[in-house]
Amino acid sequence: MIEAGDSAGVAAWIPPGSDVGLEQVNVATWSEVVGLTDDGGDRYHRFWSWLESDVPYEPHWMLDMLGVDPARQGEGIGSALVRYGVERAEADGVPAFLETSKARNVPYDERFGFRTAAEEDAPDGGPHIWFMRLDP
Repeated sequence: MIEAGDSAGVAAWIPPGSDVGLEQVNVATWSEVVGLTDDGGDRYHRFWSWLESDVPYEPHWMLDMLGVDPARQGEGIGSALVRYGVERAEADGVPAFLETSKARNVPYDERFGFRTAAEEDAPDGGPHIWFMRLDP
């Protein structure tokens, strides 16, 4: 996790070669998910498996999460956090990758050089997702 602006913003960048998958980053424990669902976590697991199927196989930096305190948005905190990972990807000579379910994030991410590699509707009535990458 990277913090900026007196903890007004945070980003989770997953470096190349990490054995942490998206599902592991986004849930504390499997037992918590199972207890919150009526299908034993099956839909949740299908979603994360589907999402990971569009993640590049080659080494890359993955922006898993970006958030800025709404009262501090527009101050450049989010941009600094995105640039942090982009610069690491460029230094390593590997792509940077992210996914978003918010259409308004697409032009924001394009400002840093990300391009939409694919966009699809998630299974089981899930959200529309843009898969974006920035090549070195």
